[in-house]
Amino acid sequence: MKSLKKRITDVFLRYTIMLLLAIPGLWIFYTIFTPLTVYPIYFLLNLFFGATLSGNIVLVNNLPIEIIGACVAASAYYLLLILNLSTPNIVLKTHAFIAFVVRAPNHEKTNVTRPIVTR
Repeated sequence: MKSLKKRITDVFLRYTIMLLLAIPGLWIFYTIFTPLTVYPIYFLLNLFFGATLSGNIVLVNNLPIEIIGACVAASAYYLLLILNLSTPNIVLKTHAFIAFVVRAPNHEKTNVTRPIVTR
């Protein structure tokens, strides 16, 4: 078990990071996640329809598609960060792994058989 001083330092550090990211607002998340949202959409649409990109607007066959802030979902990423950092007893390496890798847990394959129904 961790000593009391290490646990207090851990809690203080995690909540300080959360506060420092909360003070300036969500612009940090929008700055990071807007390009990560716009460019994959542009590349996908460009594969099939020959799209063009101008800022946050993807033009497909003269039809503008604007990627607005709600599409970027910066608030959802901020909530995930808050949940991640407010969870106690997680090593820093695990926090980083949770923040950058989202995947379903591995479950062992089980042989599930359906009941035989006779009428």
